[in-house]
Amino acid sequence: MQSRNMEFNHVRAHFLVITSTQLACLVLSSLLLDGGRGFRICVAAVAAHWLAIAFVAARSRNDLTVVDSLPVRWGIFPFLICATLMANVVW
Repeated sequence: MQSRNMEFNHVRAHFLVITSTQLACLVLSSLLLDGGRGFRICVAAVAAHWLAIAFVAARSRNDLTVVDSLPVRWGIFPFLICATLMANVVW
């Protein structure tokens, strides 16, 4: 089943890249002079990203499909865009 499945080891291999990207986003957003709004948006995006990864990991233990691997492949950026668009409604 190599054609449409991806092993969960790929998630472990991308763990360093995922965490370093998120840490860079958190550090840079904390330096903004907007009263902490950008940092709160980034924290919400990081939390949503890790919840998506945890949901995918709990749902499919060994093999990830192409759709399951989307949060790992695209990273925090779609969550950051959604959190930025929803920030006007929430805050």
